[in-house]
Amino acid sequence: MTAAPRLDRLAPHGPASPEDTIPLGIGALRRDLRERVFPLPCDAASARRIGAEVEVIPIATSTRRPLPLEACGEVSTLEILRRAGAAAGWTERRSAKANVPEIALPDGGRITFEPGGQIEISSAPNASLSALVVGLRAIVSAIEDAAPAGVALLSRGIDPCTR
Repeated sequence: MTAAPRLDRLAPHGPASPEDTIPLGIGALRRDLRERVFPLPCDAASARRIGAEVEVIPIATSTRRPLPLEACGEVSTLEILRRAGAAAGWTERRSAKANVPEIALPDGGRITFEPGGQIEISSAPNASLSALVVGLRAIVSAIEDAAPAGVALLSRGIDPCTR
């Protein structure tokens, strides 16, 4: 976070003199926030956008346990995501932060993984709430469709069965 310039000083250089101060009333603070911190966009490229994160937990229905991220010889979360993303243009890569797998989505969103086995879908910024919901539903549907029999997706941020 960056420190904002002080509202109670008008002098551009050096300490303010008593005659350079303005009162810090609620009106002055509101104006400053509206004009400097939350200005209205000036063109379509800088228009406000909305994004969201959705978490789902792939579980084995027979054990109610989260799937492993990667596994040999058994169903894994990455296997399902690779299947879902094959036709959708999803790209698997390693994260720059932790060198763990993540999925880059064509629109700029991404899929990462939480320590509890959750798939975290981070949308790209969208122009409207409707576009955001449509995009997230398409991603979750693709994952559901790619999951084999015996795997369910819990729409939760934390596993309620094996905490």
